[in-house]
Amino acid sequence: MIPRRAWKKTAYAARLLAILALTSTPARAEVYDVPILVESVEDLRDMLENGDIDDTIFDRLSALLEDPLDLNTASRNALYDLPGLTFPMIDDILEARSAQPLASVDDLMGIGIPEPVLRQVRPFVTVAPPKAKAARKVKPIRGDIDVRFIDRVADREAKTTDTVTVIVDPVDTTTETDVTLPAVALRARTVVVDKVQVGVIALGQERIGSFDYHHEPGRTWLSADGPAFRLQVPKYYVAMDEGGWAAILGTFQAGFAESLVFDSSTRSRPDGIYIDDQVSEYTDSTRFGQNERTLGAAFTFRGLHLGGTNYLDGTIFFSYFPRDISQNDVDSILRETDDSDFAPSGAPNPLLCENGVDPELCASQDPDTRQGRLSSETLRAAFHEAIIGGHLAWSPRPRLQIGMTSYASFVHWPESDDLVFAPSAAYPAKKDFGAYGVDFRWGTGRTDISAEYARTFDGDDAAFLRLTTSLGIADLEVRGRYYSEGYDNPHARGTAQPDELLGQRDRDEAGGEVRLVLYPTYWMEARVSLDVWHRMSLGVENLSLNSRLAFELTRRLGMTLGVQYQDKVLGKGGRDTEYDDDIRSILGIDNRTVGPGIRVSVWWTLSADLGRRTKLRLEYKSSFQDIETTDAESGYYQEFTPALYNWYHAHMEHTLTVAGALTVKPVDPLTLQMRVKYREEDTKFDFRGEAYVEGWLQARYTFKPGWYLQGRYRVRVFTDARDSLGADRGPAVNPDQLVKVAAGLRF
Repeated sequence: MIPRRAWKKTAYAARLLAILALTSTPARAEVYDVPILVESVEDLRDMLENGDIDDTIFDRLSALLEDPLDLNTASRNALYDLPGLTFPMIDDILEARSAQPLASVDDLMGIGIPEPVLRQVRPFVTVAPPKAKAARKVKPIRGDIDVRFIDRVADREAKTTDTVTVIVDPVDTTTETDVTLPAVALRARTVVVDKVQVGVIALGQERIGSFDYHHEPGRTWLSADGPAFRLQVPKYYVAMDEGGWAAILGTFQAGFAESLVFDSSTRSRPDGIYIDDQVSEYTDSTRFGQNERTLGAAFTFRGLHLGGTNYLDGTIFFSYFPRDISQNDVDSILRETDDSDFAPSGAPNPLLCENGVDPELCASQDPDTRQGRLSSETLRAAFHEAIIGGHLAWSPRPRLQIGMTSYASFVHWPESDDLVFAPSAAYPAKKDFGAYGVDFRWGTGRTDISAEYARTFDGDDAAFLRLTTSLGIADLEVRGRYYSEGYDNPHARGTAQPDELLGQRDRDEAGGEVRLVLYPTYWMEARVSLDVWHRMSLGVENLSLNSRLAFELTRRLGMTLGVQYQDKVLGKGGRDTEYDDDIRSILGIDNRTVGPGIRVSVWWTLSADLGRRTKLRLEYKSSFQDIETTDAESGYYQEFTPALYNWYHAHMEHTLTVAGALTVKPVDPLTLQMRVKYREEDTKFDFRGEAYVEGWLQARYTFKPGWYLQGRYRVRVFTDARDSLGADRGPAVNPDQLVKVAAGLRF
């Protein structure tokens, strides 16, 4: 092994020479706004709850945790998804492994990857020794099986004497049992002779039955059977990849160019079709989600030689999927003329009642008589969507590509043609829609430029431009974006900022973003991103600023400091929807308007490697949210706060999060993880705020030659003396206890 410092000097010298010589350096590494310091999916879920990452990043990184990338075989595009890496670092990895395959993840230190970056990358990568991979290839069949159970202890104790109905979809056969069943998810995958991949996902959990639509003069509502344990197989696929072409029959993901026309994947740089076997886990509701995307057939070909330096890539796909939808995202066109009284407060959707319950009684807000216990349930197979689309890309020379993407979608509501999408939904309130666009990628030396222009079938436009370059000790990325007010494309996955409440992103926005990554020494890294955008419908500007500094205090101790500032106007968004009335109703406050949306967050993390078998991580985050009101000087706040509180207490809400995590390996097959977290939201003006202490313990034992068993116990104690989570959610469970068990086999 070459000494570490020698590798570092060599790597940085080679990097400098490459820049001076303007050699080909693709500049497309993904930049995350916060450090990704995690050991498990539960750590990622904490980051999601804290607002550090969004749903797309959570899905992407949780998939990598379940299936880590092999550093010796992963493609350049796949390496872009790893947190912390810059594109020169990716070049170093590709160059090092081409000379000699990596023997372990620790070899990354020997090729100049800084310690703070390695801490982020380590959970998402692996290295299979060459001999082991060669031996595995001769197996005619290989694969894995994983099963997960999740349940609440309090719920189980309360229901041990209940009778539970078990329903197997799509056949209406029922079985009765007196045992409460936890939610279960099973994933099975196999590869036959390295050519054909077969997989299936099966879920079993409590869900409501299929809903029915009802309309009478003066009222509109939905009805469904109450929750029961239902078995379903939401995902299954057969896939084959021959290098020059690939095909998938079943559930798949697809994404192209800059995600402006169509992208159902979680990739940072999608370019084709991918197997879809992801399952989401919702610990708060103790349920599993299927991450609905596309189901059908997809075919792609790569590198079709047209002569000379000309190559052609192409993809075509078809999907037909029965999609679930939240009640808040469905509406009835008859409500405008019937003026129905049966709808939840502050929501535009028809009321969902249990079969056999009168809608008037279901809509009652009296806790002693109200029976609308299905008001927070998701509607099953509410609408069917058929999609056909494709992408064609021409490469006249290396690092130059010109492409076209198009898709068309056709929506059908099986229950009634009177049902439509609500204004807050991602889908437009129309039966047919689609988009088409052109994309362009070009690179020279240390700089890459990519762009895409898209247009919906209704004539609304969107555009995106990205420039990335390497400046020696810095990486620079500049982005520009434009989404017209009417750009209704639910299958785009662009870079627009999401509305804070109820809104739809990738619409009604023009802005630009600058991201700068500095790594002046191997022990220090700084990242700064500034995003400024204009909301056309409001005529206002918004701003978001993120900065962080990561450095090594010692060889085994790293620290990251960060400051985040944002200023968003929250009063309007998404198809001209006014949010003031809805937000006041949701918050239970009549004399409060929506503030300008200023939020300031300060956070730090401390990571310590206490030896080969022990790791420690401490986290602190403090956020301040503006809650500007119309009558701040009228004494309104005196009902909630003592007179000694100053203007700050009247205008700002404070959220504090403090957490610590410890990972220990007493012996090689056994890994123990412990975490303690305290979170407090200012609950003076927002009944949804929470204050709790949470702790969890997780143990994982790996049996040779491929078995593993994992158990997790979490307890959350609410400290704000609440006895209710709200009218729709029922009484609070305090303490809230959750148990999760997982087992798997690799063969």
